[in-house]
Amino acid sequence: MKYRLELDDLGPYARVTNLLGWVESGNRVLEVGCHCGDITRLLKEVKKCSVTAVEIDSEASKYASRYCVRLVVGDVQDETVWERVRRSKYDVVILADVLEHLLYPGVVLRRCVEVLRPGGCVIVSLPNIAHWTIRLSLMKGMFDYTETGILDSTHLRFYTVKTARELLMNNGLEIENMIPVNPQLPGHRLLISRVSRRLFRCDLVLQGLCLKVFPKVFALQILFRARRSQESGELCL
Repeated sequence: MKYRLELDDLGPYARVTNLLGWVESGNRVLEVGCHCGDITRLLKEVKKCSVTAVEIDSEASKYASRYCVRLVVGDVQDETVWERVRRSKYDVVILADVLEHLLYPGVVLRRCVEVLRPGGCVIVSLPNIAHWTIRLSLMKGMFDYTETGILDSTHLRFYTVKTARELLMNNGLEIENMIPVNPQLPGHRLLISRVSRRLFRCDLVLQGLCLKVFPKVFALQILFRARRSQESGELCL
């Protein structure tokens, strides 16, 4: 691959930075939707985790395979995939920008709960459809799909903070923590490309302030950590 994701390249509000902060060293991890293995590699090399991964794209999975103890190629909505995944129990299950691509995300979340070790957690990141860029587009009468981002053409589901919380809580999980991540402010890309490192640090302060005051408006993604609920709610697809 031409680009390798490195922690030094990420800021304090990045999805991956915060996701890895919730994983303990040496954890047994199930990563659902590992793609080329950017997060998988960091889990192995930085966190010294034992990673089992699931990926539907057989070509992309070839890159991730070197960082996994086991790689299952297939659709996570297919029961045959879970027959292989259930051979182990996991401290952490990660679904990083996966559920929005699925027809039945609630069913997959239930499967994830089933393979947790006692005390284990599920980490989920989802795009925030209530981001200011989407609100502005709607005011202009636009809802145009794109190749990447919140309106990625492969997204089948869209979530606000409220509906994302409902998805997790209605499918066997109790939310322990929620962090708004990957802030994008008006003029943010221009600022990063043209100003000095000192001003960039000021920009980080501004990002943190915006995320604290208006998380639902400026966060591109919402990151959740959840554990098995004592009471499972109604299945929410």
